[in-house]
Amino acid sequence: MSLDKTARAGATLAALLLGLAGSAAAQSISETTRVAAPNPEGDARLGNAADVDGDTLILGAPRGNGDTGTAYVFVRNGTSWDFQAQLVPSSGFLGAWFGGSVAVEGDRAVVGARRDIDSTGMIQPGRAYVFERTGTTWTETAVLEALDAFDTDWFGQSVDLSGDTIVVGSNFNQATVGFAAGAAYVFVDNGTAWAEQTKLIASDATGGDFFGWDVAVDQDTIVVGSEFDDDNGSESGSAYVFTRSGIVWTERTKLAPASGAAADDQFGVSVDIENGTIVVGAIEAPFMAPCCTGSAYVFTGSGATWSQEAQLTPTGGAAGDLFGSSVSLDGDTLAVGAINSDVMGTDSGAAYVFSRVGTVWSQDAELRGSNSLTGDLVGDGLGLSGGVVVAGAPYGDQPGFADAGAAYVYDLNADSTPYCQGKINSVGCVPFISSNGTPSATATTSFAVRANDAVPAEAGILLYSFKKANLAFHGGTLCVKAPFVRTPAKSAKNPGGGCSGWTITRNFNNTIQSGNDPALTAGKVVRAQWRQRDPADPAGFGDSLTNGLQFTIQP
Repeated sequence: MSLDKTARAGATLAALLLGLAGSAAAQSISETTRVAAPNPEGDARLGNAADVDGDTLILGAPRGNGDTGTAYVFVRNGTSWDFQAQLVPSSGFLGAWFGGSVAVEGDRAVVGARRDIDSTGMIQPGRAYVFERTGTTWTETAVLEALDAFDTDWFGQSVDLSGDTIVVGSNFNQATVGFAAGAAYVFVDNGTAWAEQTKLIASDATGGDFFGWDVAVDQDTIVVGSEFDDDNGSESGSAYVFTRSGIVWTERTKLAPASGAAADDQFGVSVDIENGTIVVGAIEAPFMAPCCTGSAYVFTGSGATWSQEAQLTPTGGAAGDLFGSSVSLDGDTLAVGAINSDVMGTDSGAAYVFSRVGTVWSQDAELRGSNSLTGDLVGDGLGLSGGVVVAGAPYGDQPGFADAGAAYVYDLNADSTPYCQGKINSVGCVPFISSNGTPSATATTSFAVRANDAVPAEAGILLYSFKKANLAFHGGTLCVKAPFVRTPAKSAKNPGGGCSGWTITRNFNNTIQSGNDPALTAGKVVRAQWRQRDPADPAGFGDSLTNGLQFTIQP
């Protein structure tokens, strides 16, 4: 779920506007595509919410459709994502924020609209809308409302679905104990209609907890984030686990970091759950200072017994990044948003991918939009499914439309995959390798292999071989195994963006098709790494190294 920058009040909003620059992460995966609305509108904020399931992608644009809000559905077509439908509410009014939360599973989608303002200017209670797909046509099939709806409850702030169960967060709900104590509502499809099954309230609810800021459901288990709960200091946060037996939901436990939450951690700002694993984000954002990078906590268990498996922080993260502002879990892969990361400009945003082997989690990649700019907030909306990551950038611009929004889609299973570890250089960046295009033995199109965040103006060479390495070398890591080939040297240029703004680019298709290396044939798996001259190398060896890139040459 997304951390809505415009919705937070007072101290929290101030904290979101702060951030410090930091060095880039060890490696980055270039996006497969950048998705935008076919009918862009200024200030639509497409990508404020995002989800993906299989070949279906949904993006919320809560200020689109004339400020009523809208959502867009895209479907995968090979390596591209094609627009399929625009979803609009049957009863929406201005300011409804329809699309502020979204979820998709199979041929069903749910879209939250946390408030409505009707034609007379009166605020109406929030709603959640259910849409079903038949063929390529999406139809609104239900409008969900709380039985005890009140106009300022923000019902629809968060949504999730699993099978025939939908959970809707209502973080401003009074829950009988005070303003903004929060609640979550569970709806089930009984075969003929959607009906409210229960209203979830924290057993120790107090006003201002924001219980329901984010919600997640997996079959008969629900986790609810309560980011402003004060158990361990002001706004330390917590998350609650509920399970269902028959039609009865029971609170089973209250989650907190094993080391204890601290004031301003906002643990519970984002949550997700799948198959015995829960992830909870904690952005660690105090009122008057950027403080900490943020964390994502992983818990495993069932019922009332859950234990912390890991606390994750990003390689190359910096204070004020708001790492943990969004999370999305799929099996043993996890994506975490850091909307205030400065990798492509102040608050440009990023997302990080982690994977689990056994009980050990490791960072695989940093995802950054190739043309993201200051304030885009990449990672605000976040979804992960089957190796596909979608990271919304709600403040991204489209030609002629400021803050129209966009989303970057990444394929973690693509042939061109980064690996290994880069080495920090003398300008304080960790240079990373990226690619664009398809490596081919015959195609006339370009396959650009790029060293990003390079040392200004210095020359570099691209090393390649047919085997991986992971060897200590010159204070860094050699990612290609000898014997390897050295391409002719090229000097870094400065197109702007990123940590240093300097890059070196080689069209590797020219190398493949030159005939100078007969081993470069279709089907061959190639490993490549940039090495650059760095006279002020902090390690004292006079060079800089990116991470490695693996790709397969196509016909």
